[in-house]
Amino acid sequence: MLGTAGAALGDLLLHRRGPAAARVRRSRRGTLAVAAVLLLAACSDGGSTSPGSTRAPASTAPVTPPPIRTTLPPTTLESATTVAAAATSTTAGPAADTSYGAYTVQPDLSLLPVPTQLHQELWDLLRRVLGDAATGQYIEGFMVYYDPHRNIDATVFDGQTPGMRQVSVNARYADDPAALTRTFIHEYGHIITLSGDQVTAGGGACGTTSVDEGCLAADSYLNGFLDRFWWVYGQEVFDALASPDGMDAFYADHQTDFVTRYAATDPLEDIAEVWAEFVIRDAPEGTTVAEQKILYLYGFPELVELRAQIRARVGDTLGR
Repeated sequence: MLGTAGAALGDLLLHRRGPAAARVRRSRRGTLAVAAVLLLAACSDGGSTSPGSTRAPASTAPVTPPPIRTTLPPTTLESATTVAAAATSTTAGPAADTSYGAYTVQPDLSLLPVPTQLHQELWDLLRRVLGDAATGQYIEGFMVYYDPHRNIDATVFDGQTPGMRQVSVNARYADDPAALTRTFIHEYGHIITLSGDQVTAGGGACGTTSVDEGCLAADSYLNGFLDRFWWVYGQEVFDALASPDGMDAFYADHQTDFVTRYAATDPLEDIAEVWAEFVIRDAPEGTTVAEQKILYLYGFPELVELRAQIRARVGDTLGR
């Protein structure tokens, strides 16, 4: 799950722009937004679909969709503000630890102030998933709260330092380390696909896809993922992302395109969910779009190596 410091609900804006360009962004105002900028003619080259897709070709008729503005479901979003607010009303939680903690990551990867035992255990699990090198490279803050009424388990959002992130965790899930490990792997997927050489900072026109962190590199994981698995929907993706009911209907029609229901929320959550399944599961042998998405990540040797490292560190927690 992605988030930034600010409001807990997001606006979704869809509109048309230049050829083969798209914008998927998380607003600096603290909302998660998906602004898909899509020229449908780019999906109609001979009526073909992307390699490995079992989906029927998108319509070749050019469509100019009107701007659509709506609000994303609250369960798709998180922010530093709402995490802090969750600490104001708690009940007995895992290990009776219902405290709220906000920590700064030190150069030796310890936390300040000194965390509670449970918070330290959660931090240790996150470090095992990311590895110490990635933890030091990307994570500058760690937050823990307990809210039994919130079905959000963890969030990664922008840190105070450019390029750095903070991670928040709902301790209500601390009693299920396997599920929490998968969640941390999912959050790592956001970091991997939106950091480093995956994006280029700076202003000016973006010929691929613009995200809050910058412009996606042409050979980035997410840019290829969008081109192959999302823009082929054409007008349908506009209709689907316009409302919660539309998302539900879209998923019902395309269940075999997604590894989980949550993956159908938007492209950023989709690739993070695919990354989690890629790390945890064995390579699929089927031909569904969901399976092709997992196999897509096998095309990057560095991700295959990273997968092996994560599995070696947390395989016992996952029951492997």
